[in-house]
Amino acid sequence: MSFFCCGSFNDVKNPPPSPKKSIKAIPTTSIRGSLIRLYDTDIEEAYYLDRDHELGKGGCGVVVIGEHKDTHVQYAIKIVNKATAERGRLDREIKLLKDVDHTNIVRLFSVYESSAYMYFVMELCLGGHLGNLIARQPNKYLDEDWARRLCRQILSAVTHIHSRGIAHRDIKLQNILIDCNNDRIAQIKLIDFGYGSRYVGNLPMKTKCGTPYTTAPEVIRENYDERCDVWSVGVVLYIMLCGRRPFEALDIGGPLTDAGKAAMITNILAGRYHFNHRPWQNVSRAGVNFVKTLLNQDYRTRVRSHEALENAWLMDPITRSSKSSPLLSAKSFRAVSKLKQSQDQTHMQRTGMMAVVFGLNSRTSIDLRAVFQSFDTDLSGTISRKEFHTAMEKLAPELGEDDVDKLFNLIDIDKNQQLSFTEFLIATLDPREIDIEELNNAFRILDEDGNGYITKDELRKIIRSQLIQAMENDNRNENGEIIRTIQPTDVGNLYSEVEKRVEEIFTSVDVNNDGRISRAEFLWAMTGSAEFLPRTASNSSLNNNNDARLLKHRSVRGTRPDPPPQMSKRAASTSDLPSAGSNHLKSGKAVLESATKRSTVASDQPHSPPNFRGILARNQLQQMETNFTVSNDLLFSSFKFSL
Repeated sequence: MSFFCCGSFNDVKNPPPSPKKSIKAIPTTSIRGSLIRLYDTDIEEAYYLDRDHELGKGGCGVVVIGEHKDTHVQYAIKIVNKATAERGRLDREIKLLKDVDHTNIVRLFSVYESSAYMYFVMELCLGGHLGNLIARQPNKYLDEDWARRLCRQILSAVTHIHSRGIAHRDIKLQNILIDCNNDRIAQIKLIDFGYGSRYVGNLPMKTKCGTPYTTAPEVIRENYDERCDVWSVGVVLYIMLCGRRPFEALDIGGPLTDAGKAAMITNILAGRYHFNHRPWQNVSRAGVNFVKTLLNQDYRTRVRSHEALENAWLMDPITRSSKSSPLLSAKSFRAVSKLKQSQDQTHMQRTGMMAVVFGLNSRTSIDLRAVFQSFDTDLSGTISRKEFHTAMEKLAPELGEDDVDKLFNLIDIDKNQQLSFTEFLIATLDPREIDIEELNNAFRILDEDGNGYITKDELRKIIRSQLIQAMENDNRNENGEIIRTIQPTDVGNLYSEVEKRVEEIFTSVDVNNDGRISRAEFLWAMTGSAEFLPRTASNSSLNNNNDARLLKHRSVRGTRPDPPPQMSKRAASTSDLPSAGSNHLKSGKAVLESATKRSTVASDQPHSPPNFRGILARNQLQQMETNFTVSNDLLFSSFKFSL
């Protein structure tokens, strides 16, 4: 078996120093990040935790399944022992996850902290990690097309975090989760930002950290930049294509002795690896060369993540040779129709939809995710103004250039000249077609103190966060460089705009003028359906408890009750409702005055904690236990190390 040094082997064509500049970082909290809550209450007041079945385990804690007691939605709960974990790493992970918003990065929903533990409520991925996926294959590796598709997703996620000024520094098989059990259609989710770090310009990073088998040589030498992540992606791609680690003789499941680790580090520093394994005989020359490009020994001439995404090998050959573009699908045309209708959304609907999208089950948005990715031609994880114009020329040719620009500016809530997946969903989902359970969950998100009402202060906080992001981004050019400093008058105008929007919302939505928005008023404002309002004109109070029959339409322990009278599973049929715009809100008082008298009987039976064997079907739980093969040696072997 022959080895070669990737720094000197003749077949490795290291690219010259790139003339392109690195993407400028825009260090602001993402739109969805502003809704991530931190609680100091007991997590088991809100969630059932299945501590008997661990999805992962490490020196600092475990990952288990949790189910929200009200919504019955399941999450992955990472339980961290504060006594053994580095506090700075935990705080850093929370901050960085609030700053990112990408379809291939795991979503954080909330954090609970007790005196001894921290609980991260995160998106539940059912397919295990990438190492499990590879191990499930008969040949213990992936075919080239499959590996190409997953590598494209990984690089897209990495490009996104680099555009936000974040280096992950611990990309490995165990930090790449598979979102569902159907391996072939599943998408990856990048996780664990505990060793993530912000970088500033060309200033090098010095901390030696990560997991040895994916660590870049410059990290070991303690002088590196964000391109250490590109090296790690190269290692992951190598393993996907042949099932072996590039710098050691063992397969991906083999434990390493201290001597083996030392030999591996020596090979990494020398750049010694080979393509002699049998699976490489079935990999194209372009695929082999792309691996070499990512594993360029000199990080100063290594491609950056956004440049790697432009490599021809990453283009799907079927898509490239197909005459029909995935952009021109029925789903895309429907999405564009919703985009145009979003111009009529009120401030309440836009804010409410932000909360809906924040808590939305990822399986609900699969179709729109495909549409979003068809707009995103450069695979960056966001839609640029140019990409938006190109797509709209094909899907809505009746719109002029100015109209498309106006629509883009409306959708671009944070004004960073890029449309995130969250912003895209806010504009393409019709609130009248959202499941009532999703709307109820959105109300709970906006009702931060949990008192059953949305107050002006709660809305101020959310709207202020949006406008601050927009103001900061308005003062930057397309490269993210500050071109104008914020003036005192800007701050004054911002607070005036916040008050203006809050007052507009309460004027149109607070039907009974009690200075707060009830759940019934919120659902009516989102859908336009008077079914959510009390039917007695003499009643001056919209009491949440009295509307329990209408508002608590939800699944209980695997069974769904019959929908309330005159209401389907959907909030309402679009054919029966007024426009999603503001016209129906202007006549709020008239709705109450003309409503026919109808009494409602509240019914809210308490229920006992569920048996998790009932919530998770036995075969699903067994499948998850199969997918999540826990390995203490590999899964939790990230550390700061020294030689």
